[in-house]
Amino acid sequence: MERYKVSRYNKFFDDEDGTHLMFNGVSGAFVTINSEKYPHVREILASPNNPIWDTGEYKDLKDKLVYG
Repeated sequence: MERYKVSRYNKFFDDEDGTHLMFNGVSGAFVTINSEKYPHVREILASPNNPIWDTGEYKDLKDKLVYG
């Protein structure tokens, strides 16, 4: 089982219109996150080794966050 560590390079911002934004200072990736997925993204990135993220819809989201 792969072990992941929390990146200190992920930064989150909320735009004036309520849009959620995430920037990674190493890769330069900049993404918009919809309000429905935003809490899950924050939780996955805060505890990426929690086994709950390896099932169902969460697995797809985690894979996108980890592998792009």
